[in-house]
Amino acid sequence: MRKKLVEGEVLEHIDYSGKGITGEFDSCSFVNCNFSDADLQEVDFMECTFENCNFSNAVLKNTGFKNVQFTQCKMLGLHFESCNPFLLEMHFDTCLLNFATFYQLKLQGLTNVLYKRQILWRPTSLVLRFRNAIWEVLFLKTPS
Repeated sequence: MRKKLVEGEVLEHIDYSGKGITGEFDSCSFVNCNFSDADLQEVDFMECTFENCNFSNAVLKNTGFKNVQFTQCKMLGLHFESCNPFLLEMHFDTCLLNFATFYQLKLQGLTNVLYKRQILWRPTSLVLRFRNAIWEVLFLKTPS
């Protein structure tokens, strides 16, 4: 069964909180949307932008983030290690990433990151770009 494809749409002020979302989104812009506690399993976002969106505690099992930009997003408690690793590329600008995890993902491009607490991590190829990102606690480590 093919996923519904949404292309080039601007989606504003939509409340997806606590809901299941399906489909593929290509070159879409999400502005002031609420994805908190949303089930984003198997959803693919390709070359999408998210501005001022709330993703707190969303389910990211096998979610595809392929060259996506997050700007001023609230992203508390997300498990990015559950995402689909194929073409995984995310850019963060001024996002709140408290309690987010990137366990065993290969991180590249960490710049201008403010850490409020010590982060333990040994890099282990995923492209991530962070600009003015803030983390309260983040666990990044790989087995010895």
